[in-house]
Amino acid sequence: GIECDADQSGWIQPAHSQAALEKTRSRAEQWARRGRATVTLDRQETEDLTGIRGYPGGWMDPSGGVLNPVEYARGLADAAEKAGARIFEHTRVASIDRNGDGWALKTESGSVCAGKVLIATNAYGGPLN
Repeated sequence: GIECDADQSGWIQPAHSQAALEKTRSRAEQWARRGRATVTLDRQETEDLTGIRGYPGGWMDPSGGVLNPVEYARGLADAAEKAGARIFEHTRVASIDRNGDGWALKTESGSVCAGKVLIATNAYGGPLN
């Protein structure tokens, strides 16, 4: 496994208002229809689990959890490299085009051909066209 401080202690989505509570309950029902064992939380249960007063309620997926995202990303990269992947970090790609069974990627400093491409970005990246 990947060492990333994974802790399967559940995942909670508290509601910040009564209107939001209706949306969170709807979300819990949607996940339950997909087979997730969701738990709807009242005000006191939400406070007991989060330690924060004021939430009118929320929902929980007991199978959810947390992990260290940086360590998880590094672990995935290490596993990919061990499996033969080549990783090009900090490389801005100008275009990606289909090239037979693979892909042709153009960068500022040259081109790369690949059978498979994984695009990884952050929440603040520009648009992908």
